Order: sequence, then C-alpha cells, then structure tokens
Amino acid sequence: MKPLTIILGFLFLLQQSGFSQRWTIQRVSQQLPFLTKFQVIPTGDSRYYLTVVLDTLPPNHVLAEIYTPQNAIYWSYLISRYSTLAPPITAPREFHLSTLSPAQQSTFLKDTLNTLNTVLHQALQKDSLLNRHFLTMTAYYLQAKGTSVEGYTVPPKITVTMPELMQTTARFFEWIKATDDQHIQWQIKPGNDRSEVSNRPLLEAFCSQVVWKLTVSLAWTTAPHDTAFVNELRSLENRLAPQPDSPENRLIIRQSMQDLIARNALLENELRKEYERLAPWLGFVLAH
Repeated sequence: MKPLTIILGFLFLLQQSGFSQRWTIQRVSQQLPFLTKFQVIPTGDSRYYLTVVLDTLPPNHVLAEIYTPQNAIYWSYLISRYSTLAPPITAPREFHLSTLSPAQQSTFLKDTLNTLNTVLHQALQKDSLLNRHFLTMTAYYLQAKGTSVEGYTVPPKITVTMPELMQTTARFFEWIKATDDQHIQWQIKPGNDRSEVSNRPLLEAFCSQVVWKLTVSLAWTTAPHDTAFVNELRSLENRLAPQPDSPENRLIIRQSMQDLIARNALLENELRKEYERLAPWLGFVLAH
C-alpha cells in the first residue's frame, strides 16, 4: 500500500499546484492584480515615498516561480514600456504628513494604499496591451509545465543570435555626460521610449533585466574587463570626452559606447547564464 499512498499523494500535490487545473484567458488575466502593488517607504520626519513594486506571490502560487523579486526588472520593464497605464497612476512620488499624529498617519496610509491598489488592479485588468504580453509570457511558462491556455494559440518563439542579443542589450546603456577629467559617465534607462530597441517586448524585457543585474553586480563594478575592452574604452574617452557638448556629439558617444558594450565578453557571459536560467518561458530561442 505504500507505493499507492505515495502516488496518490503526488497526484494530490499536482492538483493543488494549479498546473492540472483549467486555464483560460480570463483566468490568466485574473492573476495580474496579484503581481503588483503600491508600497509606501518612510524616509523620515513624517515623509514618505510612494511607488509601485512587484508583489510577492505565495510559494504555492502557480506562477511563483517566474514572478519573483529575482525577475522584477523583467516585469517592471513591460509595465513601464508596454502598458497603457497612465503615468499618474504608477509615477513614484514623495509626500509628507507632518500635520497628522503617528496613529492618524498609520490610518491614512492604510486607507490610501487600499484605495490606490484597487485603482491599480482594476487598471491592470483593463489594460489590453499589457494583458496581451502577460498572457503570452504566462502561456510559455504553462506550456513548459505541460499545461495550455484554452482558446489561446501560443505564438512561435522568435530565434535570436547572440550578436543580435548583444546589440539589443547594449542599447540600454544611456550616455549622461563627459566629465572634466575626460571620463564618460553612463546611466541605464530601461523605461524610456526605446523605439529603436526592436519592439520585441519579451526580448527587450529579458535584456533589460540582464543589464540591471550586471551593472549593479560586483563583477561589473570592479571592472574585471578584458584588456582589449579597457583599451577601447580609454581610446573612446580620449577621442570623444573632450568634444563640445552638443546633440550630435552625444549621439556619437552613445553609439560608440553601445558598439563597444555589444562586444563585451562579461555581458555575453551574463546573457547566456540568465538565458539558461529562464529559457523555458522566455519569448525567444537563442541560436547556437
């Protein structure tokens, strides 16, 4: 009887997991409110910072494996770039409640968050553009788990070469300015209107996530880049940083730096590692 007990227990867990349950387009859409919420961060002196963050799904939620803080940038990119949500709903803002007592502040914050989250979640479910991309990425994931979404034909994944992936990722490096000591400073803005990126949402979201993870990592900040990369960077700075600040020179610096980044071995390695981790539910296949 022991093997039978084990089998029955396994079947029960499978049913509870959600993969064996009936998935429809409507049910996928109903998961959106579980993924995003408003959060208030106290900054001191009765001041608070309000922002939208990725929510934490319960470990037993069927989508918990992909919608985690580890993949927050992927999801955030789709909201900021491929959503019809109006910026006033999602824009970060700072406010202060110095005229209220601590108890009043607590009540006000709780009521405000409840109201804002209701508005946000309703807006998410009405957002046809975001729902389309969310449905696709969720369907890829469910398909990898042996489950399909009724009434929805999963589109074939696009095939991308590593040079294409590198070029797309490099476009998220944004020029700021050339400093007085002739160094080029950079920032990354994955939420910008990047019409030149490729207009391939799920691919861009992946590249955006890799860029953010890499550039805040110890591996990148300690700059263990190969000699050729460092030499090219210094040559680029020597040629371009002294030039007058103008739209034309900014474009030259930006394109030159992106071309250099697109050949960076460290970036390529990180792209491959992240691809191998997420491959089953990504919206593309990396050509070998």
